[in-house]
Amino acid sequence: LRAEHGLGTGTLRWVDTPADVLAFRNGGLLVLTNFGDAPAELPLNARVQLASGPLTDDGRVPQDVTVWARV
Repeated sequence: LRAEHGLGTGTLRWVDTPADVLAFRNGGLLVLTNFGDAPAELPLNARVQLASGPLTDDGRVPQDVTVWARV
């Protein structure tokens, strides 16, 4: 999946997020990890490619889950 989406090539850009969420973009891929207690929002245009756990019923990222998404 890394090679398919070019992760590790191009410019890495940190994304402004709430304090308990860490996210960066690399090319057209967004990597977001939620370390907080409350579910985190994904951008509206994000298409999840891989997640380390299930998302909430409304598509948010729960605690301790990382998502790779095309944006």
